[in-house]
Amino acid sequence: MVGSSTILNQKAYQISKSSKTTPIGTNSISKFDEESQSKTIKLKQSFQQTQFGDNYGRSKRFSRPEEDEEEKASLKQSLASNLVSLSTSSGFGYVPIGLRNIGNTCYMNSILQCLFASAPLTEYFETTFKSQRKILKSNKIAYAYYELLEEARSNANGCVTPSELKGQISKVAKQFYGYGQQDAQEFLRFLLDGMHNELNRVTSKPKYQEIDCESESMEVQSDVWFDYFKKRDNSIITDLFEG
Repeated sequence: MVGSSTILNQKAYQISKSSKTTPIGTNSISKFDEESQSKTIKLKQSFQQTQFGDNYGRSKRFSRPEEDEEEKASLKQSLASNLVSLSTSSGFGYVPIGLRNIGNTCYMNSILQCLFASAPLTEYFETTFKSQRKILKSNKIAYAYYELLEEARSNANGCVTPSELKGQISKVAKQFYGYGQQDAQEFLRFLLDGMHNELNRVTSKPKYQEIDCESESMEVQSDVWFDYFKKRDNSIITDLFEG
């Protein structure tokens, strides 16, 4: 019994000694931290150019498409040639002003700010529409937009309330009644569609007809359908926002 006890004590002593002589020391921990930090930095760098979030906050990893330098240069030239003055007196640009919320109508105000900054649309309302405004006054949505645009452009340091335009849109789209939050893109579609219908240059649409051009090339088919479309829907809205 004494021999067995001695052997057990010796083994316990050896285990204790080995655990004491080979601890995870400070140097080991420091080395581990350095390696972990280095791996983290490399991982972040690898995701830095390829990690983006979706509408739900989740990350997606994909590669950025290569930019076409010729297309990029062409776009810059196009933008430069279409620049307009921000002056409300000489150009058709837009100096941003405040739009009051009518309840939770920030969805509407964000769309209106974008449209006010669309110089070609502003040019149409400040020239063609303005010269015919007495005739076009019956076009309720377009006229309400025109009056709001005029007020915004002449009140650069102030704030305007788009209540009349909201009221006209609400007559054709009941969901915009009241003061609740709505979808911005849906409001844009109703606004543009309403102005298009009122400003359509086609006063008498041709009868519906079947078009058979499937045997033609895609380019020819595109031209045929676009020509058919323009015979029925042709306005400043289709000029600028459809194609």
